[in-house]
Amino acid sequence: MKIRTQADIAELERVPVTERIGHVSVMDLLRHAAQQNGGRVAIRYLDGTGPGDPVRDVTFDQVLRHVTQAANLLRAQGIGSQDTVTLLMPSVPETFFALWGAEIAAVANPVNYFLDASQITAIMKQAGARALIAADAAIFPDIWPKVEAIRAAMPELKVFRVGGGAAIPGVIDYEEACANQPVDRLVAPRPIERDTPAALFHTGIVRGTVADRQWLDDRNSHTAWRAQSQRRARLLGHRRAQPRQRGWRRADHLGGDHERDARRPRPFLAQVLRDRRLDGARRAHPAHRT
Repeated sequence: MKIRTQADIAELERVPVTERIGHVSVMDLLRHAAQQNGGRVAIRYLDGTGPGDPVRDVTFDQVLRHVTQAANLLRAQGIGSQDTVTLLMPSVPETFFALWGAEIAAVANPVNYFLDASQITAIMKQAGARALIAADAAIFPDIWPKVEAIRAAMPELKVFRVGGGAAIPGVIDYEEACANQPVDRLVAPRPIERDTPAALFHTGIVRGTVADRQWLDDRNSHTAWRAQSQRRARLLGHRRAQPRQRGWRRADHLGGDHERDARRPRPFLAQVLRDRRLDGARRAHPAHRT
């Protein structure tokens, strides 16, 4: 639909959003994306800045399978639909498998891993976290020492480590455990409505109290629909066409664009970079020209 005049806006608003957007949950969106795009690349991850550094492509089908396994893993480990799963993950593909898997099986709680361990612990306690998914030092060196401090403060926490490495007592190897889970179905699907909590995002400290913001399932659907509509508008000539997104916001960012920043699109699936440094070396990488 072209949005060029006030009359176009009135026509758009004539149809209730619950009728215009049929998808309710993250799983609905992922299944639809896989059906529409199948073997096309959903995530392109660059492991470095040099032209010879590895490039990892993940298709829409593969994203759906990985997310399904992540959701099944959490349920298999006793995480319930109302439980909170904290993530301390940089921007690697597994971050989004785990994030969406947690939103499907439970309530995700991505947290800024640059915070101190004591601050992260306070956020997790406020959120009622029962599980933690975190990157090994091989992926991001600063995260795991904080995980050990968090484990000491929250001994009942179920911890999953992404990135392999030598076995650690009481820690579950995320990739190995996911590999044992079904890829074609949710073993214990939970009922999801538009107002079902999907995630909790830490938004700051207010008068000494941790402030968490609830993110509902219908916001995922609305944001995906809106991003698609914005992209169509750009391609219709409202702005210079940019058919590909070069990066992704950090997983612990709320995506306040849902309310406050309509100027920048947030694609549902995008090419993921290890960090947010879009320097000349990254732009020169051959993968950007494919």
